[in-house]
Amino acid sequence: MFDDLSPPEPPEVRVVHVLAIDSTRYAGALATCCSLRVDGTCARCGGRALALTRSQVERGLQSETTFGQIQVRLARCADCGARERVLPCDALPGKVNSVTNVLGAVAEIHDGIPLEAVARRHGVTRQGVAKWYGGLHRRVLDLAPLHRHRAIVTEAGTSASRLLVRFGTFAAEAAHHRGLPSPRPALVRPARSVAEECRTVLGGLLRLLDRLGGSLAAAQLGAELFPPSRVAVPWRGDRHVELRIGRPLDRAGWTP
Repeated sequence: MFDDLSPPEPPEVRVVHVLAIDSTRYAGALATCCSLRVDGTCARCGGRALALTRSQVERGLQSETTFGQIQVRLARCADCGARERVLPCDALPGKVNSVTNVLGAVAEIHDGIPLEAVARRHGVTRQGVAKWYGGLHRRVLDLAPLHRHRAIVTEAGTSASRLLVRFGTFAAEAAHHRGLPSPRPALVRPARSVAEECRTVLGGLLRLLDRLGGSLAAAQLGAELFPPSRVAVPWRGDRHVELRIGRPLDRAGWTP
């Protein structure tokens, strides 16, 4: 953990990039660095003069087994001054629950476990789990362009630097990267009901996750693929380590 915490985050802070490392390795990977250069795009102005600062904010993270606090580093745009978070790949932007907790709950619902039991097991309300299930269904179908902060529906004319990668794009690129067959459309025929459509679409999502090695492996792959860019981390001594980062996908494009 870091010794000092910055003041509460101002409203303009947004997610900038997702490291291809999970929350268990995040603090250790960044703790000894002196400075970081971020090769990325500012969501506010589209500029590329981003640098990771020593400033940080505290946020909660609910995994499948525990709840804890992590210290998240902020990057600053030299052109407009906007500050944006740099997250581990299992932390969803603007949400407490991790990608593995959300997708684990959805998988259990799909397997027929009662909603109340799933909610208790994953530390959320029954309504929260139902929203994950329905939201992922819409996300997989790419029913609307989403803002990269909190995955809210965007307005017409929103710049590309503010948008999440479409799920269909992630699925195709991930399959190609892993040498898998091209994914089929989420729906190959009209569903008879919304419930049937949800089950069909999320069944396809879970099969894709399984082929990619699980939800955490998929999140790490998403951080690497969109687009492949780098944070150069100068460590004490002569060694240098590069952490691959990518445009936010709400952790591989699964934000509920």
